Amino acid sequence: MTTALLAVFLAWLGLSTWVVVDRIAYERLVAGVREGSKHHRLRWRTVARLAADSSSDAELAEALTRYVLETDERRVIATAVDPRAGWKGIQAVRILARADHPQVLPALQRMLYSGDEDVRAAAVTVLGDRDDEQATALLIEALRTGACPPRWSSALLDRRTISKALLLPLLEEGTPEVRAAATRLLARVDPSDVEAGEILLRLCGDPEADIRAAACEALGERGSPGSTERIVPMLRDHVWFVRVRAARALGRLHQVSSAGKIAELLDSPFWWVRQAAKDALVDLGPAVKDQLVPWLDHRDAFARNSSAEILQNLGVVDDLVAEASDSSNPPRAAAATALLSKILAAGGDRVADAVIEGSGSAIGKTLAAGPAADESPANKVRAA
Repeated sequence: MTTALLAVFLAWLGLSTWVVVDRIAYERLVAGVREGSKHHRLRWRTVARLAADSSSDAELAEALTRYVLETDERRVIATAVDPRAGWKGIQAVRILARADHPQVLPALQRMLYSGDEDVRAAAVTVLGDRDDEQATALLIEALRTGACPPRWSSALLDRRTISKALLLPLLEEGTPEVRAAATRLLARVDPSDVEAGEILLRLCGDPEADIRAAACEALGERGSPGSTERIVPMLRDHVWFVRVRAARALGRLHQVSSAGKIAELLDSPFWWVRQAAKDALVDLGPAVKDQLVPWLDHRDAFARNSSAEILQNLGVVDDLVAEASDSSNPPRAAAATALLSKILAAGGDRVADAVIEGSGSAIGKTLAAGPAADESPANKVRAA
């Protein structure tokens, strides 16, 4: 037993010593790199380790890049352009990218045509960190050729302004998935480009549902002239996810005139469509009140409940409680009481609980008290 414990202790001690010594050696290497030491060259394994460790240390990353290029620039470039280099090639390209080296873009272009998916993905990631026209053009090329899944490159392109000229070939020649991504990216074209908006208006009638949906989304972001008029009919598109994008786009455009048409989706058989309509109506603000009131009596329970919740979320219910409590204007108090009663009936316990919680302690107690409370209009609604 003692021998076994001793063996375990010695193994632990050996491992701990190795970790400490290794860390000391590593920190000395880091210190040498920071100081620009050229007394020895770092192996590729060490370079990769330092590069990974410097992800949150810009100063070390800079020192590492400078050190490696000063001591071994030819090898870095040769490895970066070697199609057989694998992960070493990726490491070399990352070093060149940090230094903004002239050879980095040709190396990245080569990587986009690699037969190794990991190499292509690494190239797209590096390009995503560069915010220049050449990098944008290469990301568009990656999207066109399928060097990586379209969602990868389009997500990176979505962060930058894009020239319309780069997207037009994809809209004309790409696969449906690529065309949809390019359609969505038209939102990133300069807002002053009127033609980009006109193209999106036309794409709302594309035979492909994914492209119609992407066009709705892009128009919702751009707010191009004629967007609302073109999107409203798409609330009745035969494909449910196009209706979802149309509703959300109208919510972003803040056109209250579209509220009635959006509300018609509250009784859709598709949950996502209902939820999109609900969210869009909230985005439109309190001005949708009059167009939602009729839905409080709808035959569909979800439509009734959603209408009540929307009015609650928009602060309309709180305003009605205040009006119902105002004894100086009995007609208005009575009207507020009637409407609030209808909202509470449609919204159920969830809306009632929210009213009780948000109305203040005194009103909350009266709401919870029930119809035995004072019979004034305000207290009737509080007891509803």
